[in-house]
Amino acid sequence: MDPFSALGVAASIIACIQLSQSLLKKLGPSAHRSQDLKLILRTMMQFRKAYETLKEYAELDESEEIRLATFRQVEEPLKECKDIIDNVVERLEKNSFLKQWVTGSAWDRKLQKCMSRLNEVRLLLDMAMQSDQLWFSVVDQAKEEKRRALLQWLSKTDPSTNHQAARKACMRGTGEWLLRNLEYRRWKENPRSFLWLQGLPGAGKTVLCSTVVEDVQDFCSSDSGHLVAFYYFSFSDSQKQNTTNFLRSILAQMIKQSNKAFHTAAPLYNDTDDPELQLHALKAMLRAIIAAHGYVFIVADALDECPRATATQDERQLVSETLEEIISWKLDSLHLMITSRKIADLESMIHGIPGVVTVFIQNDHVDADTRLYVASELQKDKKLRSWPPGIRTEIETTLERGANGMFRWVSCQLEMLRSCITPAQVRSCLKTLPETLYSTYERMLAEIDKKHIDMVITALKWLVIAERPLRLDELAEAVALGLEPGADFDIDNRLPDLTDILRVLGSLVAVEVSLPRRFYWLRSEYDSDSDSEFELDSVCHVSDAATTGNSDNPYYSPIVRLAHFSVREYLMSTLPKPWSTDHFNEADLHDFAAIACLNYIKLIMSHNSMFDDLYYYARSYWRVHVQKCKNHDRANSAKFITFLSEFRLTGGRPLERLLSSPITPTSSNSRLCSGQFCRSWAKCRDGYCSSGSTSGLGRSRPSTFRDHQ
Repeated sequence: MDPFSALGVAASIIACIQLSQSLLKKLGPSAHRSQDLKLILRTMMQFRKAYETLKEYAELDESEEIRLATFRQVEEPLKECKDIIDNVVERLEKNSFLKQWVTGSAWDRKLQKCMSRLNEVRLLLDMAMQSDQLWFSVVDQAKEEKRRALLQWLSKTDPSTNHQAARKACMRGTGEWLLRNLEYRRWKENPRSFLWLQGLPGAGKTVLCSTVVEDVQDFCSSDSGHLVAFYYFSFSDSQKQNTTNFLRSILAQMIKQSNKAFHTAAPLYNDTDDPELQLHALKAMLRAIIAAHGYVFIVADALDECPRATATQDERQLVSETLEEIISWKLDSLHLMITSRKIADLESMIHGIPGVVTVFIQNDHVDADTRLYVASELQKDKKLRSWPPGIRTEIETTLERGANGMFRWVSCQLEMLRSCITPAQVRSCLKTLPETLYSTYERMLAEIDKKHIDMVITALKWLVIAERPLRLDELAEAVALGLEPGADFDIDNRLPDLTDILRVLGSLVAVEVSLPRRFYWLRSEYDSDSDSEFELDSVCHVSDAATTGNSDNPYYSPIVRLAHFSVREYLMSTLPKPWSTDHFNEADLHDFAAIACLNYIKLIMSHNSMFDDLYYYARSYWRVHVQKCKNHDRANSAKFITFLSEFRLTGGRPLERLLSSPITPTSSNSRLCSGQFCRSWAKCRDGYCSSGSTSGLGRSRPSTFRDHQ
């Protein structure tokens, strides 16, 4: 037993508090100096808080010697405090005190002396604590360093960007049906509950998930012992598709919310590179934190966007098994909710978990929300509200009838209606609306001007296969490489106005918050031995200006992604499309991206150019694309193998480690990703392009790097 507990101060304080509360409850407000009894209660509660803070400080350091030194500083004041509190308890328990209290005689003088002496001893205790203030400061610093290290280890992805995008898409009044749903209310209130929200593609599950997050955050806001953590799995970001990052993220959120969560998780922190040990440590942390808190809400969206079985593992299966294990802990404080489509493999996994309750997003629920959404769009959109009332009524009626529970379908039809310029065109469009999402996407592609089709196919290939969301300037540069990524680069393929690609792609893509381009390529030092780049999630935390970046500013570029998971599924499907689908399968797309990345690196090096828009992505992810197509049929990859054989890997690692049969690399481009070019470039970067002009293939840059760091 630690020396603080051995003194028994905490037990005495609790006894005094409980007795005071009991007296006040039984006797009620008295006309005779009731404030004195309340003063005892208030003083005891304040003293208890100070005592627990002192004990917490002492327990932060693992050194027994330091803990004992801290105890000796305050031992005598604490002993006297305990004696005084015990006297107060003894006096409160006496019948004579109750008689005096009820009959209204003079307030007990012994209690007055006790409270006066307690205040004096508290001053001595404060002085003892202040004399060791420097040590407490050191402990605070050590505690903060531990917290920072733990959060840095955990914070690999940032789901708040997805949450903010979903809240922006949410319209006031929608989703209320779910908050009133009986099963949802039971999930929120009942211990050890697991809810699965199912819906069709495009039914608005992500927006509903964000509504749930806001609701439970409001529910937990009044109690620091309650925790809320959320996660959005994302088809457009490979870092948001795995179990480890899911656990890391929800743990990081909990630790930020609660000191108790930090103290619970810190002893279990294990900074290891072994994936199995990492997963074990993360689960142990989560179990301990859930057990230590009253209510813990975990909300996970789009479980179906986890990839299915690959050559290495089935991530969707692993997430499902992890959820099953979390439920098997049988912790009453846990409230777990997931959302997804109803798909066979996921249904067989989740339905095997005991206690799961399923809520289906019914068409009538969504229809009410789509009516609100359409009415709002017709009111706030300048083009749509210009139509006569009769036309607007026809639009509302037709879209409500054809929605079939799909918000996404309604959004796409409104976008097509915006292109109409006469009432006749509107009525014609309403009569020929596509019935499904896939047929909607087919029409969108069919209506693209033929002279833009190569650019569109190139852009869609990149958006489907990119390992992380691409900035607009990165996507535009990738499009300039063309459909033949190994071909010579033509500078005339670059877009003078980058937003032209967005206008051509239309509703197939979505644009998110602008991010500062300079954090990707302006650096005071370049680590030539590192293969990492500035990750998107870390950039989001670098500057608040990132959330308000001006798209007209050359140093800001918005994030572009496919508008919905259903767009990716349509593009990867075998359904008829306005162009050949021969190369829209995952293995071929990784071939395409790997060759494009390598060719772009060679391009930048051969022109002795500054790092341009796509360089950091190419340098960081070309190897990932190679690894993901290494089991592809080599007979169909001859061009890729020939191209790749010209290069050697970073650090001189042989290609045989990535590809299934040996390839002998040549030395013609041995500088690729070796760091040699990076070091030589770093020496002259401050004098490079000093006039602000374009050299070689690089875009116009500022006069020096330091001017904008």
